[in-house]
Amino acid sequence: MSRFRTTNLADLQDAIIDNRGRTCPTAESGTPLIATNCIKEDSEYPVFEKIRYVDEHTMRTWFRGHPKPNDIIFVCKGSPGRCALAPQPVGFAIAQDMVALRPDPTQVYWRYLYYVLKLPSTRSSIESLFVGTLIPHFKKGDFNKLQLRIHTDLPEQQAIAEVLGALDDKIAANRKLVTTGTELGCALTRRALATSTVAPLSELADITMGSSPKGDTYNENGQGIVMYQGNRDFGPRFPSPRIWTTDPVRIADAGDLLLSVRAPVGELNIAGNRCCIGRGLAAIHAAHPRAMYFLISCQPEVFYSYNSDGTIFGSITKKGLEALPLTVPDTGLAPLEELLSPIEDRIEAAVRESETLAALRDTLLPALMDGTIRVKDAQKATEEAV
Repeated sequence: MSRFRTTNLADLQDAIIDNRGRTCPTAESGTPLIATNCIKEDSEYPVFEKIRYVDEHTMRTWFRGHPKPNDIIFVCKGSPGRCALAPQPVGFAIAQDMVALRPDPTQVYWRYLYYVLKLPSTRSSIESLFVGTLIPHFKKGDFNKLQLRIHTDLPEQQAIAEVLGALDDKIAANRKLVTTGTELGCALTRRALATSTVAPLSELADITMGSSPKGDTYNENGQGIVMYQGNRDFGPRFPSPRIWTTDPVRIADAGDLLLSVRAPVGELNIAGNRCCIGRGLAAIHAAHPRAMYFLISCQPEVFYSYNSDGTIFGSITKKGLEALPLTVPDTGLAPLEELLSPIEDRIEAAVRESETLAALRDTLLPALMDGTIRVKDAQKATEEAV
């Protein structure tokens, strides 16, 4: 008997929860309504970002159905193919442009199917079925055209999912640590500002505005120096390399703060290594970078006027950045830097560990799915990593 069989996505489902393709009525409070922006490539479960709400009446009468735990939330429009798992308890409703897939447990283990959908080969197949030009769209009627190669043995499916899931669980725990540590850092920063003064950013740090190299110097194979154009590549602390340039114009040193100077103005990351910065970023070089990171992060109001000035795309000039008024402790930044450093050390370690775990997961995923690596060997590698 073959270890694999080919079937289509629709035939693997007990149900597909497909709500109306029109805007759901919302309310000031109630049950969170997640949209496609809440489904992220780097998160196994939906994130709560720019959330709207629906009232009890809408929850009961408007929707055709609601996700259940272990359903797969599948994005159909905008970023078709992105998916996430419905948690226990679910605690939200899903908006238009996505569906909830409910796998048939007699055919496929739910978490295994989630990882099958994350395969690069599956994503390529999904892209081949896109319709639309400006906004990619995967038609719900095409689920029966999406062919998937899956293991026939359910226990083997579960074993594969458990190996990959152990890595994602650790990544999720690290993400929670980063969130908690950041909240603690902000609380300590606000406490330090109980007695404070106001100073322009130019008195606290050196500022380098980004400038983009010529387009023909770009590459995606690691030649030259990594370049960050804007906040597109930002992560929890460090940006992810995507583009390199052989002719850098403006440089940020390792440890510099990378600040988005185009909408949304004010988002922050930290340069993990020496890099080129494009016109969407500025490099902030401070004597006390961790204190500066939290000072800027905890004062988002200083950027409000640049993000809501009536223009389509907010931005800030070098002159505006130099004059940016920051509240700083009367005692200076050195004591705050000392207070925050142990917290930030732990945060950075968690972020780096997650990067390593994600790389291992992405290596194991196709190898486990095609049988190149045996489950027991992958389990050993996973146990050593987590």
